[in-house]
Amino acid sequence: MAFGKSKEVLQPSLQKTTPCTTKVLQEVRDFLEQEGIIVLRRKEDDSFLLSFVEEAVQYVLQKGFLGNDEKLFCFLVTQRVALKFSLEKIHDLNERLREANNTIDKSKREGMLDLLTGTYNRKGLSDEFKKRNVERKEDDLEKNFSILFIDLDNFKKVNDTRGHSEGDKVLQKVAQILQGREHDVVARWGGDEFVILLNCTKDAIIVAHRYRELILDITDDDGKKYGIGASIGIVEIPHKEIGRGIHLVSQADDAMYAVKNSGKNGVCIWINGKVYIIDPPKEK
Repeated sequence: MAFGKSKEVLQPSLQKTTPCTTKVLQEVRDFLEQEGIIVLRRKEDDSFLLSFVEEAVQYVLQKGFLGNDEKLFCFLVTQRVALKFSLEKIHDLNERLREANNTIDKSKREGMLDLLTGTYNRKGLSDEFKKRNVERKEDDLEKNFSILFIDLDNFKKVNDTRGHSEGDKVLQKVAQILQGREHDVVARWGGDEFVILLNCTKDAIIVAHRYRELILDITDDDGKKYGIGASIGIVEIPHKEIGRGIHLVSQADDAMYAVKNSGKNGVCIWINGKVYIIDPPKEK
């Protein structure tokens, strides 16, 4: 039986992926399905094999095993599942992984990604704004975007009392939370500041408060809360202004500072030069 006939199991299951690794994982899955290089004994092995191959690909990408891809895949995957690889297809897959590694290395060299969190940095965010501007369609003129500017509250205390290595863990956990929505663009603006380009406006306030709550609940390895919060500013971007998005981040920044000045750990929206503190939506 050829692998990959169930479309449900073709959905990404890994949570810690960068834009580059997400792309190559999808390509690998498509490649395996189209080429039929994996033959399974039982139908129920499909889901397990998918997650196993994803882990193997992720491991290769992170650790840089380029010369030993054949051995690595054969060792990892054949531990549990019967596989049939032709030498030609192995080398084809190997070449795809090498190209993916080169893409990631190129992104790092060009300064597109934040190496600590795996999110974009300022340059990467700026390029995403430009990309959205190029791709926008005239029939989408009614569709606006939102920017969230997030500054962590009491983060300095974590660094001062627990050390910078623990502070790095906090930033990574925050980044993982903020990358929970598929079509949004997340960037580390600097230090403990993050910027998100939301692919919509109607849910911006709800999303902001949800992220604020999740950040409040972040715990260390022992289950103890770090005691951090989040001050979040929001600004809406008209569809036609998406190309100027990077310059409008300052308006979301102004809204964030209004939260800081009013007691921290809240949400504020910038509208026509004025800022308004937004209370959490009431539970129904």
